[in-house]
Amino acid sequence: MRIFWKKLKNLRSGYSTLWRLAKTYLVPQKRYWMWGIVSMLLTASSTAVLAQYLKPIFDDIFIGHRQDLLVWIGVGVLGIFFIKGAAEYVGERCMSAMGYTLSTQLQNDVFGHMIYFDLDFFREYHEARCANIFSQDIGIVRETLLQSLSALSRDVFMVLSLVIVLLREDFFLFLGAICILPIMVGVLRLCGRNAKRIFLQIQNQTAALQQFFQQVFHQIIMVKAYGTEEQERHHLKEYTQCILKEYKKSAKIQAIIHPFMEILGGLAISGIVIYGGHRVILGAQTPGSFLTFITALFFLYRPMKNILHVHTRLQACVVSGERILGLLDKPLPLETKGGGQKNSAIFSQDITLENVTFGYSPNFPVLRGISCVFEANKQYALVGPSGSGKTTIFYLLLQLYRPHQGRILFSKEEASLCSPQWIRDNIGFVSQDITLFDTTIGNNIMYGSAQASEQSMREAAELACASSFIEQLPQGYDTPVGPHGLKLSGGQRQRLALARALLKKSPILLLDEATSALDVEIEERIRQGLQTLSYSCTRIYIAHRLSSIQHVDKILIIKQGAIQEQGKHLTLLKHSQYYAELWKQSKLKNGFMPIS
Repeated sequence: MRIFWKKLKNLRSGYSTLWRLAKTYLVPQKRYWMWGIVSMLLTASSTAVLAQYLKPIFDDIFIGHRQDLLVWIGVGVLGIFFIKGAAEYVGERCMSAMGYTLSTQLQNDVFGHMIYFDLDFFREYHEARCANIFSQDIGIVRETLLQSLSALSRDVFMVLSLVIVLLREDFFLFLGAICILPIMVGVLRLCGRNAKRIFLQIQNQTAALQQFFQQVFHQIIMVKAYGTEEQERHHLKEYTQCILKEYKKSAKIQAIIHPFMEILGGLAISGIVIYGGHRVILGAQTPGSFLTFITALFFLYRPMKNILHVHTRLQACVVSGERILGLLDKPLPLETKGGGQKNSAIFSQDITLENVTFGYSPNFPVLRGISCVFEANKQYALVGPSGSGKTTIFYLLLQLYRPHQGRILFSKEEASLCSPQWIRDNIGFVSQDITLFDTTIGNNIMYGSAQASEQSMREAAELACASSFIEQLPQGYDTPVGPHGLKLSGGQRQRLALARALLKKSPILLLDEATSALDVEIEERIRQGLQTLSYSCTRIYIAHRLSSIQHVDKILIIKQGAIQEQGKHLTLLKHSQYYAELWKQSKLKNGFMPIS
């Protein structure tokens, strides 16, 4: 009994997913589904009337030889086919419109929800899996749900119409015809349960395959450099073999259903032919009446089979629907509900970190009790070994993450009480992982500053020393950069990212290895430009090339998640053995540049 209730609960859960999707995205499309229902009713009625027409054709014309009815019956048959064709045309158009409207709204809703998730979600949910929601799951919901509901509605109307015909012709013969129905339902329920499990495996493995393709093509340079083409071919074969195995299981289930239904249907129809033919021979039933019954039964067979088969076909839609609704039901982080905007002048004042502790995993802190003050309109640099937490400080200032302990203050306003989006609007940021979109140079520079003028964009490009190479390109600022900016060199991409940050004219500027790919001459020109900005700006740098930060007002040395030492460049050279060693290595590697 417990197993029975568990199965019933799972069945209800699956169909509640489908009902929620239909109620949210199909029911509001009243015009389409109302016309769709009318067209299905007409299609079903015309099929039933066509079966009923066989009785006068055989009894009155072929046997009774009534020539006066011949033309009228011919015209009537033509009219039935015309009505049926027109109804099918209207129904197909309505269903297609509903399907594309559903997929469009789903894409908008899912993307509009996912885009506000915090970085913890995207660290766990690979970008290929996110893309798979749009490319596969929504497509499955559109195709399977619409086709199944459309077919189900049409076939239900058709079954009801044909059942009326069958009952009118012979009630007891009809009862004999449906005796195989419970057997069909049981077989299809069993197949449907297995199909859902298989479809879940297929969709998970397909998402993993897309993730594999994305990683390989995104890192194609590394694949070529290390000569791992054959290794990646082997990995692909493993993925595709797993998917092929599941598809074969699915095909096995689909293949066994059709012949089983054919055999059961054949048994029922053969019995009816024997019994009905015997009655016609005895004169208990006219040939037209029996032919009408047997034709209606043939017409009934396909829609009945489709109705019973819907449960199996819908399992793929249930899997995708549960995945989509799971994302839509995932609560948004508090940052989208943060406090309203206050006086933006707080960002032109001091930034304070008070005993800040943070880690990406609870038991592995990256920062340990960081306390410091970044005074307004001054320049600071964070120095230390890789993995010491420098970039993490930037992420905390941007409110991409929240400290586990301690607090961050802009002037006297606590960051956690402000809207993160408002904070980010007042911070310019260049990441060490340069991100460019597959659009033009101009659009990349203006990303996040859509209201800026073209003149401001050109001034930002000049300040970032990017205008020199941009103007040499045939299309200038309209030049496409390609996927991930691969049509440009590393230094050119870095300068565009810097121009994008400078265009915001934010009171806070965070530069994470923003000039690491540039030569010393261009780096010096950018440094001088950043020192003479036309607006008040607190600049914080992360750099391993110390020659680029020797001019700043204060350098903070961060090791093992804590501030070990701080001071000006010359002071640290005299009193910090660690910094002096870093400076020595930097001179040997990058060449010496004196303080100007």
